[in-house]
Amino acid sequence: VLPDDSELHCRILPRTDDRWISGLFTLKNTANATHLKIVPSMYAAIPKDEIAIYIENPSGQVIATGLGILDRDYIGIYAIHVREDYRRMGIARFIVSRLLYEGHKKGALHSYLQVVSSNLPAKTLYRSLGFRISYRCWFRVNGEDTGI
Repeated sequence: VLPDDSELHCRILPRTDDRWISGLFTLKNTANATHLKIVPSMYAAIPKDEIAIYIENPSGQVIATGLGILDRDYIGIYAIHVREDYRRMGIARFIVSRLLYEGHKKGALHSYLQVVSSNLPAKTLYRSLGFRISYRCWFRVNGEDTGI
């Protein structure tokens, strides 16, 4: 159940749509023109079944997103974002739990996700939902000195 569900509305979609994507861009403060142009086509090109969720506040603003991508008996959890002034209210837990539930209804027996190692609130949430570390990865960018 959403916190104070009389004010927040959950939308569950079979695929991402323009509203979901624009909400994601707003939540991530995406202003890069290349990203704004290319990212929607990347989501549209996902070749698997999806479950897209967004939460609206009473003003109709998207304040949270989540995406599940189904592949065989797995659901991958992606794009969990909650607007800063709505954090620590259980919204991310609701979204992840709902994605897992909807995925299970569609045959998912296993789940996975990725989280940035410095995102302690997300790591705490995912651990409380039963996720554990399976492996670690690093991203490298050619030409930038990261000090490593």
